Amino acid sequence: MENKFKRILTLVMVMVFLSGFCFQASAYAATSNKKNNSILNTNKVGTNGSEIDNELDSTHGDVDNSKTSVNNDGTSSNTLDSSASSKEKTSINNSEDKTDETTKKVSDDNSQVNENKTGWGVINGKRFYFNKEGMLKKTGWFEIDEYIYKGTEKDPKIAQAVLIENNKIQDKENGTSLENHSKVEFDPSKDSNYELHRNIYYLDSDYSAMTGWQEIAGKWYNFNDFGIMKTDWIGIDDRWYYLNNDGTMQTGWMKLGADKYYLTESGSMVRGKVNIDDKWYYFNGSGLLQTGVYLKNGVQSYSTKDGEMVSNKWISINNNRYYVKANSELAIGDVIIDGNMESFDENGLYIGRGIMKEHLYVKYLDVGDADCIYTKLPSGETALIDTGYNTKDSETKLINFLSGQNLKEDEDGNKIIDYVIITHPHSDHIGGLLKVLKKFTVKKVYMPKYSHIEDCSETKLDGLDDDSIKIMNNDYKVYKKTMEFMKENNIELLDATQGTKIDEEGILKFIQIDKDYFDSRDKRASAKYWSINNQSAVVYLKYGDLDALFTGDIQWAAERDISKYDLLKGAKIDVLKVSHHGLDTSSTWDFICYIGADIGVMTRATNSIAKDIAYNNLIAGGVSILEASEKDGVSLYATKQNWNIQH
Repeated sequence: MENKFKRILTLVMVMVFLSGFCFQASAYAATSNKKNNSILNTNKVGTNGSEIDNELDSTHGDVDNSKTSVNNDGTSSNTLDSSASSKEKTSINNSEDKTDETTKKVSDDNSQVNENKTGWGVINGKRFYFNKEGMLKKTGWFEIDEYIYKGTEKDPKIAQAVLIENNKIQDKENGTSLENHSKVEFDPSKDSNYELHRNIYYLDSDYSAMTGWQEIAGKWYNFNDFGIMKTDWIGIDDRWYYLNNDGTMQTGWMKLGADKYYLTESGSMVRGKVNIDDKWYYFNGSGLLQTGVYLKNGVQSYSTKDGEMVSNKWISINNNRYYVKANSELAIGDVIIDGNMESFDENGLYIGRGIMKEHLYVKYLDVGDADCIYTKLPSGETALIDTGYNTKDSETKLINFLSGQNLKEDEDGNKIIDYVIITHPHSDHIGGLLKVLKKFTVKKVYMPKYSHIEDCSETKLDGLDDDSIKIMNNDYKVYKKTMEFMKENNIELLDATQGTKIDEEGILKFIQIDKDYFDSRDKRASAKYWSINNQSAVVYLKYGDLDALFTGDIQWAAERDISKYDLLKGAKIDVLKVSHHGLDTSSTWDFICYIGADIGVMTRATNSIAKDIAYNNLIAGGVSILEASEKDGVSLYATKQNWNIQH
């Protein structure tokens, strides 16, 4: 019985001894015990940090808060303000010395626990500072000299008490250790691994040190897990932020020595191709603004001394001539510029005018809010992707253009168009087909099998869908008249099915899923008519190093399927015919990221040009926009070695 009592007594004594270590003095205050409660002046914040590639100069330059757009190109992806989702931020009002009853109770309880101890203590996962009078009951900025582990100035690691078991001593940034179950006080002032540092904290309304992102007086700051304000570069979830010497988060343009960076409104450093104030810039993987000749995705490219990317322009470097293509890359090999074949060596140095040889030509015609795209393949075969409206102006433009091309002729002297692809039978795509069939010999006509328009003449106006019903009736008349002409003249209509190669060489092929997108739950009278947009044939063009995509009027559902089923099989697009004339029904963010296009051609009238959601998605995705209506269409040329697009 006596032995049992002794064991119980020993256990109680051990528990009492260990309870003394529940409070941990996490910081060893400097002997000078200097405190400065001054409020810092300015900006935003970040979390946990590390160096950015090379050691960066801590000085910072002017800030430009202009809005930017960010890309996802080879090096990395950026989207304007998308980084905000990766940061847990808290807004703080001006500091007030007030707490609720619960906070007071916690403070009072801990004051009793912490009797005769100073420094930092942890209560319920929060850090509080204690002086000789007990818990420091203040809010707002709090500065104190403390010993930190050397080399952690940008993300200070302070001397910290740790409970050591099994008679072992650990001295990894520890202020206190145990040896033979006895407490040993560690003095960092006598250890060369530590140095004195002015640490800055912000104390919350319950007197605890705040951590993570915090907005204070309209500026953002970041505090590490100890609650110490951080400075310099910090990395969070593959994004980088810069905190100035006063802790404020940098936004806009920033210069560090000779290097220039740009940080979005939410503070993340941009990389890749970025649009800022309607100008394109390129930043490498380390976020450095590129100027002069530089490598972009392994290809020599060019920007001005101010960093603005150059497009379709002759330049001179050391009295040598070079040409910068639409995508800011230096022309190499044979390139068609302004309709002429020009030759360049492997470094981009201009050699001289060459002889026009086998090439591919694509013309995006200006036919207003409609599609009409002419393609001449290297073999001499020709194709039309859609035919514009059935209006006199649109038809005249198309017929005059085709008549001016050097088309092959049949035995009767009629000019030949080998292929016509009607992506879907809405009148802004099929409208000019009847006129083309009457004026030219067309060998093959393609259209998706699910996209035929039904007779809707019996559909009554209901006051809800009247505008759509009127459009449906007009489009059906155009469609019916065209189909009747084809039948009367024995012109076969072929199904545009997935995987079908359109031309003999397979440069053009259909990639869309053969799927009916009509949703029977949609009870609108026009529901089936509008679902035809998603039925659009999607044509993929591959020639040499050129990848182009023609998307008709596909909307988000069809765009989703293209990326979901990887219909491009990993290919990245150089030139995109933007879907549905740039309307917000299309150009979803996931689709833009999937195709990785560098240039997008908009087929819409000048009075329809708008910077809406679709447009902003394209810009944020690094897609430079060319408007077919601004300069009488857009011309794309490609040789086996090179491609370029102009308007």
